[in-house]
Amino acid sequence: MEVNINNHEVEPEGDASYNYWGKGLQFLVQTPVFIAVGIIVIIWEMINKLFHAVYQQGAQMAAPKGASQGEAGPVKVKVPMMPIDNYSRLDIEEIIHSLEGLTPTDLDIVKNFELSHGNRQVIIDAIDQRLTGVH
Repeated sequence: MEVNINNHEVEPEGDASYNYWGKGLQFLVQTPVFIAVGIIVIIWEMINKLFHAVYQQGAQMAAPKGASQGEAGPVKVKVPMMPIDNYSRLDIEEIIHSLEGLTPTDLDIVKNFELSHGNRQVIIDAIDQRLTGVH
């Protein structure tokens, strides 16, 4: 369909040549974008496989001698429990009062904790007095 305005021919927007150039331009823009996305996906997969291989190698090296491959078990560490509840919230007098009735093993746990944390000499002396009195 053609429209004639003042003896000039105007082509409607739905013209076939317009669609041809529009689709061509769309193709020229989309193709490099799709190629770039594809390259990024391939690189991502390669990096992912590399990290997975490194992780597996590290897990095999860290596994104990006799453990089957791929089974790196948790490392078990025995941590003694503090024999005095809420130890870090107690003041010196409350801690010294709480030392009564503790076993030599419990006294050693409290002493080691105090040496590595607060290092309050008054508490360490009280523990030493109890240990010498118990032995």
